[in-house]
Amino acid sequence: GLETEATHQAYGLKEKKTEAFGRSCLLARRLAEAGVRFITVSSGQVWDQHGNLESGHNKNALATDQPVAALIEDLKQRGLWEDTLIVWGGEFGRTPVVQGKNGRDHNPQGFSMVLSGGGVKEGFAYGRLKQLDKENNLADFIRSQGVEIYTPDLAAFREHVQAQYVGSEAAASWPDGVLERINALGN
Repeated sequence: GLETEATHQAYGLKEKKTEAFGRSCLLARRLAEAGVRFITVSSGQVWDQHGNLESGHNKNALATDQPVAALIEDLKQRGLWEDTLIVWGGEFGRTPVVQGKNGRDHNPQGFSMVLSGGGVKEGFAYGRLKQLDKENNLADFIRSQGVEIYTPDLAAFREHVQAQYVGSEAAASWPDGVLERINALGN
């Protein structure tokens, strides 16, 4: 094949638990090398843990951690890290309290995304949710506290990073305030 045995090992292609996601991550690297500008890699609908939270998340983490770490290392070694933005996340967050015996419900009011590469500040958190009150009032928890980032802001940030490398004037069409929120995310 095109890849070395060490690459196969790094991406977890020899292990059943990591093979599928590992192949997706390796394909993503190849597409990035070929100049493809927008690539999606999915681990599937496996993170929606309304029950069996601990065992489900352990299984999912085992399937994804090694391949995504290999992808990041590979991008760095090949000089693609600074112009590749990785966005890791889902479609919504989770409540901080248990649902049923061992699960967590949806929280569309606040969720986490991890951004890396592509000019993003390292070790940086932006925004947070309010703490639960004495009575564990969930309604107060799920609302964002302080600065809010909206989905269009994330898309605009991606365009901003892309514009650094292709010379686009995308920012001219953004609504007021978006550039300030974007600047808080980038270096």
